Amino acid sequence: MAGLRICGSTPRLRYSDSWQFVLATGSFFPGSPLRARMRLLLGVLLAAVFLAGCSKDDGLTGSVKDGIRVVDIHIGWHEDHKSQYMEPREIRVKQGEKVQFRVTNDDDPATDYNGEKSGRDNFHDVALLDYDGDGDGIKEDIEHEAPAGRTTVTELKGKDYFVASTKGTFAIICEVRTVPSHAELGMRASFVVV
Repeated sequence: MAGLRICGSTPRLRYSDSWQFVLATGSFFPGSPLRARMRLLLGVLLAAVFLAGCSKDDGLTGSVKDGIRVVDIHIGWHEDHKSQYMEPREIRVKQGEKVQFRVTNDDDPATDYNGEKSGRDNFHDVALLDYDGDGDGIKEDIEHEAPAGRTTVTELKGKDYFVASTKGTFAIICEVRTVPSHAELGMRASFVVV
């Protein structure tokens, strides 16, 4: 039988299960002090909580600066000149947040992406479709015209942001309507308001 020393006395106890043994002897296994294991476990838990608190991965896209969630969007042609991209493919924000898109057209202004067709096809017009971005009850496209090699930011009725007023999932596309359209070539994303 194992014993437990309490204030100088040594009462004899019988242990009917392993948890009573752990509590009475201070060890999980013979030779392994419970306090050392508990300290280790506490340290691991505190580190996990600290790292989770420091993590930027709160499920939302972009970062908040001066009360506005700034989301960087990159668009352009893939190297094969046959398909296009818009990154990130999903943008997540909270309802009620002020949001600013910074749309960067990664295309080279000197490159002819159209091949034998007319024009270079390196201008893009990224739009959040049919969205009430100012709370006036009117849904409209929030457009970002982006020439090749340039960055453009949101502009809506004199402001450099819009308000994520309505929960749901909405379409962001390039509105350039060549055949096939830029959206059909892959320049599209989802705007998710939670």
